[in-house]
Amino acid sequence: NLSGELQLACQRCLGAINWPLDLSIQLFIISNESKANRTPADFEPILTEDDTIQLYEVLESEIILSLPAFPAHLEENCSDK
Repeated sequence: NLSGELQLACQRCLGAINWPLDLSIQLFIISNESKANRTPADFEPILTEDDTIQLYEVLESEIILSLPAFPAHLEENCSDK
């Protein structure tokens, strides 16, 4: 589980947006693609050659994937009206 708050830039007014982050990630490390079919349904397979992963790289990717493509304030809260 990963939780916190990020500060993003609004794409309308470039002001700061506090973005809540609450991720739950379940990974299953596999050494070859044939094992991907046997990954439990609730887990995401991670393919690795030596059964190790760089946790910070996985977390970084998951955080980036969870972010909105175009963060913006609600129109009534945006200073670019």
